[in-house]
Amino acid sequence: MKSIKLTLIALLTGGLFAGNAIGQMVGTNAFLMGTNQEIGLHSQGYEGTSPGSIPAPFPTHYRGGTTRLAFLSNADLSSPWSTFNYMGDVIMPGSPEGRFGMEVDGVTQWNSSAGGATITSFGLSNYTIYGKCKSVDWDGIYAGIEIHMNYIMDTTKTYYRIVITLTNTNPIAKNNVFFYKSLDPDNNMDIGWGFGTTNTIESNPTPFCPKSLVSALSVPPGGGTDSDAWFGLGGIGADIRVSTGSFFVTDGSDVYDGTGPMIGTPGYVTFADQAIGIAHKDVSIAAGASSQFEFVVVMAEAELEEALLAQ
Repeated sequence: MKSIKLTLIALLTGGLFAGNAIGQMVGTNAFLMGTNQEIGLHSQGYEGTSPGSIPAPFPTHYRGGTTRLAFLSNADLSSPWSTFNYMGDVIMPGSPEGRFGMEVDGVTQWNSSAGGATITSFGLSNYTIYGKCKSVDWDGIYAGIEIHMNYIMDTTKTYYRIVITLTNTNPIAKNNVFFYKSLDPDNNMDIGWGFGTTNTIESNPTPFCPKSLVSALSVPPGGGTDSDAWFGLGGIGADIRVSTGSFFVTDGSDVYDGTGPMIGTPGYVTFADQAIGIAHKDVSIAAGASSQFEFVVVMAEAELEEALLAQ
């Protein structure tokens, strides 16, 4: 219900606020800018603005050999932001891989910052500010299933939420629909920390706790004094799973089931230059029906539990 209210607010007020805030629509990109986090969104629906679109016409903290902003945070809440102790751009160095995708009838398509877009995009819209929150919508369609993503940021925090709504416009039910998000978390590689991260399956749902969480950790090289770089993808719900493995994640059910190159066993730990991912499964979406769920992107471990409870 929260996400529906926010979307309605966006529809009513997006035009009022888009031009007078730090964080706005710039060309086909959208920017959600907070005190301790910054997000750049591409018109195809994923994090990572168009090449050549940065610097934006307002201050950002992106860094490294890139012209794109994805997402980063001031994880230690320093003021001003410290030179090194912040997270990101976590997907931008090297091959800037971050994507979302959907599997329908056994076929997965995706929109990716590195691998191109095969899901039809209607672009970003409804940028709005409501109190300390900022949000923007993305819409698209695949296999007759409309996709609506509402990116929501609390400007005072170091996490953001993605509320996803799938609506089946087909005249028949669609079964075993998987929606996933994955990325290659090159935490702080751009300041010499390397591409590898320690990826951990923290939890997947049990009958006692419906929490999913996968994290990626990198530490300062040579025992430096900078803060560790921690990043997590999480969700609450018996129909959400996380996993790690591969690089270009091309199968939605692999992410959910922990099969193929993906591993989702709680407690599994690996140090690798590999992706982490989160997926939701709908056993069936009836004709004309909708399914709604939520993922959270967390960029400071200290706010992890708050981020999950915010859903």
